[in-house]
Amino acid sequence: MKQIFPVCVIIFAAGFYLLNFTFAEKIFDGGAKKMSVPLTDEQQLENLYNEMWQALQLRDMETLEKIHDPDFVLVHMTGMKQSKAEYLRCVREGELKYFSAQPENIFVELNGLRGILTGQSKVEASVFGGSKNTWRLQLKFEVEKISGRWILKSGVASTY
Repeated sequence: MKQIFPVCVIIFAAGFYLLNFTFAEKIFDGGAKKMSVPLTDEQQLENLYNEMWQALQLRDMETLEKIHDPDFVLVHMTGMKQSKAEYLRCVREGELKYFSAQPENIFVELNGLRGILTGQSKVEASVFGGSKNTWRLQLKFEVEKISGRWILKSGVASTY
């Protein structure tokens, strides 16, 4: 009996250790159910703004196609207007090349499923064959929530 007791204690301890390790592993690996709080519309729009800058820097055309409305128009600082197709072509071909963007301010004004998203960022870019420069770029977008997802309808670029 004295020999069986230590063996049982070791087996019990090993089982308890493995059970706890497996349970802890599930918690830290996302196996346990987590309560998630839905993002507010304002948070979703801040994420959209940041997603746009990341996609522009990476020239992620799939994401840029997805987040811009088919009828999107961008008005540049110079007053030049570009359709979505022309704007994204310039990004794809490197005529508009974005190296970095450091958002400083993001403002959101909502009216139901429509709104205005204004972002102010320090942007390092080269545009239309020019040299690499840093601009304090403000982009003011009209946005709309369609099928539960915010998209950029139009944009106007300026400095701030």
